[in-house]
Amino acid sequence: MIENRTMEGENTKARGLPLAEASAGKAVRPEVLALLYELPQELGALLDSQQVIRVALRYLPKVAPCQVGGLLVEENGDPEQCWKLTMWVKRPGEKNLLLDFTQRLLDRLRAESPELKGLDKISTAVEEEKQPDQDAVEARGELASFIAVPLTAGKRLVGVVGVGSVEKEAMDSNAIAALSLLAEMVGAAINASRRFERVRLEKESLAAAINYMCDGLIMFDQEGRVTLFNPAMEGITGLSAKEAIGKPIEELQPLLDMNIALSPQELPQLSEGIPRVFKVSPSVVGKVSSRYRGEVRVIHDVTQEKELDRLKSEFVANISHELRTPLHAIRGFNKLLLEGKVSNPETQREFMAIISEQSEHLTKLVNDLIDVSSIEAGRFRILRQRLPMEGLVRGVITGLYSLAAEKGIVIKVELPAILPDVDGDEERLKQVMTNLVGNAIKFSPNGSSVVVRGGAMDNKVLIQVTDQGKGMSPETMLHLFKRFYRGSEAVAQGGAGLGLYIAKQIVEAHGGRIWVESLMGKGSTFSFTVPVYS
Repeated sequence: MIENRTMEGENTKARGLPLAEASAGKAVRPEVLALLYELPQELGALLDSQQVIRVALRYLPKVAPCQVGGLLVEENGDPEQCWKLTMWVKRPGEKNLLLDFTQRLLDRLRAESPELKGLDKISTAVEEEKQPDQDAVEARGELASFIAVPLTAGKRLVGVVGVGSVEKEAMDSNAIAALSLLAEMVGAAINASRRFERVRLEKESLAAAINYMCDGLIMFDQEGRVTLFNPAMEGITGLSAKEAIGKPIEELQPLLDMNIALSPQELPQLSEGIPRVFKVSPSVVGKVSSRYRGEVRVIHDVTQEKELDRLKSEFVANISHELRTPLHAIRGFNKLLLEGKVSNPETQREFMAIISEQSEHLTKLVNDLIDVSSIEAGRFRILRQRLPMEGLVRGVITGLYSLAAEKGIVIKVELPAILPDVDGDEERLKQVMTNLVGNAIKFSPNGSSVVVRGGAMDNKVLIQVTDQGKGMSPETMLHLFKRFYRGSEAVAQGGAGLGLYIAKQIVEAHGGRIWVESLMGKGSTFSFTVPVYS
């Protein structure tokens, strides 16, 4: 649609003219046509829609006799977002002229598509001619002639382009046809630039996803040469992308067997020198078409999953043993007592003591399993209150004196005169202390000692438990607080491998920290902190 408006009487009219009719029925002046023939080449080199608009703005006064011109275009290809009006004016300071021109462009756009939204959000940019000529000075006044045509990107309306003059009937049929032709070229250029922008953004998003994904990704073309090698793949193979890209896939076989299909395989991890387990998933590029274009292989590190499966299997076997042993003892001694085969009262009391001890062991084991289940399900709760830490520590140690006495172990307590109260859960912190002191007794040799120290630091109470055991290797300390983990000595001593894992969860739930320091042959010191009550 093309509109030609003047401000007086019979010359004030609006008429519609299809683009094809405008360009075919009304010839463009040869000198203007020559200018417009240069426009596609200039627009074709532009990849940004704002650059396209600025170039079009420069051509407006060349194709029509005007003092003001502009393009009202939706921003970012989104009519719901906002619109941008870019205008050119021949004489600086023509505010009334610009306001009138702006309103007419808006009216023209609304007439073209009444359902458009976002027209209340318009940003404006004005380019003024640096050195206006005398004709422009004499021509100062109200807008008398105005024409505007729609801008379409593909088949979609994206805006309008218009020009205006203070001269009556300044816009003849040549100007209308020229503006229509310019609008067709600019609309096509905006469409191309926005398609390019969408492709660029999609490419950047894909590149970011590939670069930051945890899995390794390698792609090679139909000739078997590597075309993509992401950072995760660099970590798996120890090769940089620069070294890998362009190489035949056969050269990477010693590092990673890329012919492996979907089943997990143990593959070498050369960059760290430790065995890893990977799942390699291949996919053919160009499945839709019949032409083979290469392959993509995704390499997922399943080492932790495999290790967890192994630990779970060991745990099931271990927990079965831990449950079976006390149950056999309870059942056996109870059967002897029920059948009256033990007549000696002292022996009966001894058997009942064993049954009680094994029952307590079963209860602790079941409670540990319940705690782990609560932790995994997110139902683990801490009931905080003001708690005298000194009384808690001494109470736990008193309860373990008999266990220490059986091995001739002396428990030494080194606490300051005043140990601050803590903000904690009494039963849970007793559980931590019992685990640490009980382990220290278990792993210390007969006739040795266990030292329990305490103090305050940085608004936290620090508790340390030191044993005289064999000590631990750095590898053991690295995994010590993981669920199901048991060091070599712990395996010999028995246990489900849950105590320290639960202790860590309890301490961290209090806002504290737990750690271990150890040297082979020198024993170990377990330390944890709990916030001071305030």
